[in-house]
Amino acid sequence: MNEKARKITGLLTVLILSFTILAVFFGNLFGKLNTVCFASGGDGMQSYVNMEYHIRYDTSYMRCNSMNYPYGEHEFFANNQPLISNTLKFISANITDISDYTLGIINILMLLSLAITPLILYIIFSQLGVGVVPSVIASLAIACMSPQIDRFGGHFNLSYVCAIPFMILLLLNFFRKPSVFLSVIIFLYMLAGALAHFYMYGFFAVLLLFLYGYYFFNENKIFQSKTILAIHLLVQLILPFLILQAFYISDHITDRPSYPWGFLYYRAYPQSVLLPMNRPYGQFLHHFINTSYIDWEGYAFIGLLAFAGTMFFVVRLLNNLVKKQYAAALSIVSDKNLNVMFWASFAALLYSFGLPFILGLRWLIDLIGPIRQMRGIARFSWIFFYIMNIVTVYWLWKWWQKEHVKRLKWVVFAFALLILCIDGWYNIRNRGRWLENDIPALTDRALKLSENSWIKRIDLSRYQAFIPIPYFHVGSENFWIDKDADMITKSYVTIKNSGLPCMGVMLSRTSLHQTIENISLMLGPPCNSLNMDRFPSKKPFLLIVSGSDYLSIHEKLLIDHSVRIDSSGTFGIYELPFSAFSEIADSVALAVKRELSERKLFDHNGIWSTDSLLTFQYLDFDSLDIGKHENKGCFTGKAKDRNELFKGYIPTTDTFKNITVSFWLDHISGDLYPRTRIILKEISRDGTALNIQNFVVSKQTATIQDDKALVEFTYKMSDSKNKIILIVQNKELRNKTLVIDDLLLRYKNTDVYRESANGAWKNNMLQVICYSR
Repeated sequence: MNEKARKITGLLTVLILSFTILAVFFGNLFGKLNTVCFASGGDGMQSYVNMEYHIRYDTSYMRCNSMNYPYGEHEFFANNQPLISNTLKFISANITDISDYTLGIINILMLLSLAITPLILYIIFSQLGVGVVPSVIASLAIACMSPQIDRFGGHFNLSYVCAIPFMILLLLNFFRKPSVFLSVIIFLYMLAGALAHFYMYGFFAVLLLFLYGYYFFNENKIFQSKTILAIHLLVQLILPFLILQAFYISDHITDRPSYPWGFLYYRAYPQSVLLPMNRPYGQFLHHFINTSYIDWEGYAFIGLLAFAGTMFFVVRLLNNLVKKQYAAALSIVSDKNLNVMFWASFAALLYSFGLPFILGLRWLIDLIGPIRQMRGIARFSWIFFYIMNIVTVYWLWKWWQKEHVKRLKWVVFAFALLILCIDGWYNIRNRGRWLENDIPALTDRALKLSENSWIKRIDLSRYQAFIPIPYFHVGSENFWIDKDADMITKSYVTIKNSGLPCMGVMLSRTSLHQTIENISLMLGPPCNSLNMDRFPSKKPFLLIVSGSDYLSIHEKLLIDHSVRIDSSGTFGIYELPFSAFSEIADSVALAVKRELSERKLFDHNGIWSTDSLLTFQYLDFDSLDIGKHENKGCFTGKAKDRNELFKGYIPTTDTFKNITVSFWLDHISGDLYPRTRIILKEISRDGTALNIQNFVVSKQTATIQDDKALVEFTYKMSDSKNKIILIVQNKELRNKTLVIDDLLLRYKNTDVYRESANGAWKNNMLQVICYSR
């Protein structure tokens, strides 16, 4: 059999074995791919629901209106995989309706990506000259080891295991023999990757930039001139980026968060990439290495063989550097292009560790612009996973060809391949069962289940949207409200089966202005801060109310102002009049005004309290004579500093009662301001810090008025003679100014009142009557 026939036979073997592996480890999913969910909630269910809603109900190809009502969201920020969802949308609208098969199509594409990855890896090994048998075994094992398989349970956009290997294959071929055809293919693939997820563009860009950098600064014979090289770079890297920006032109939002949370939190660590911390045979390592601070995103184990290869290359590199053999140090493998990609992957690995930012250079994050949006930097270690495994197998094959001790080379190579297979088996052995999530309510297309039958009993055309109670809002990177995770899942089911848009948010990079508008409405702002004109109609809303213990006072008022019309068995269904929000705002304001005149109150220097004793502290900061708030003064300070708002005692402290602390923070719609931290210290009489607690403004916002947030939290003193220190700080805002006013410390069961020219003031909140005068 000639070499070409052997390679074709190997390719066919890989194809057969690849689908055999799929049948063995994922066969439990076959036959029900359109009814089983790989994710039981979170980002995965979000993708299922938003994609089907977009295909079925949206009138625009670039907008998804399933959530964030009344604004909706741009297709790129709804986790909708625009290339796939819009293709399905076009087919459903113009050829035949396949929207009912959205779930199954998403699932099939993920499994197929895993099945074709070994074929791609086999071709890479074959082109590198690796023998057929090791190429077959290694390609199958490396595919099964892929860290992207973890994304099958949630981040579907990043689950395509074949994505990075195929780009490696394209680049190896292009830089071996450049052609216009391959350049166009790389351009199209870059664009497709960016449309799947911008991380894909980032991964591909790292490889491209290193390769083009190498050929630009070194003499080469494959490009006719530097100009031709630059044109190819423009086509492959720059043009896809410019076209992607053209897609964003349809997005009218200009205030998306530019500093996503977690940039240096979702990072990898040497132990999470190089060591088998999440393998059964590596569990003993946890007795010696603390991994509690590593987020699951940081894990991308490269396998024992690649780890051994990494250690070998590091030792060889250091040895060559000591001998000042710099050219040899840089030459990891003999294939020039693979060698360059190794260094590209190594740079990506260092970046995934947080370098250079963790070296006291966090300020550099301000300079990387849109790259900040790829906050899951640990994912860049995936490039190293693929390249390091390819490099190790390739080097072993070259060594095998040179080694003269036949028994030794056969033993070493067989053991290396066995290690690969063991790691591959460990990574996929239980994946099929892990992905088999039956959620009957979500796939109940006939609406027969009690969770969905209410949809057929109610005329949904009477309502403009539904509001989940408890309310949730996740995705602005500034506010994070998810008091009841089960309510998010129930909302997904309601969106998908009813077609009603949801005012809740589980999206990505949501507009800050839109976030403030929706959150403030659900917190219960004074009526002069309501913006009801933004809604397209005055139709009532449906309230989907879970039997949760986390309902706020305002959410309970919304229920009180609505009429119960049905039930799903797991949540109550209410009709909420459009006017309810303004009626509630006015009723609260009227109640406060009435309390001021009817309750027995005690005057404490112009501030009235329900307690005859002075049991509160109020600072209006008027004496500072800075700023322009309701009063003439306010507290200001550099955000990066530890700004001390208060240091003192609570009069007549009662250790059996909770103390409520509140103040107003300005510019709450500004990016990063809601991530301001509050530090409360309780100091004993001898100066010892007895208790230190941290709060985040975004989780302690009681209401929003204009561009100010009322921040409120409770604390219980351990000793009546202890001192309280309040500090506010936001390191991310650096030299920007924090503006704070009206600090109030009171007992939770004590009400404090004040009258002003603008209205009645209760417990640090101004109440204005607008509609009921």
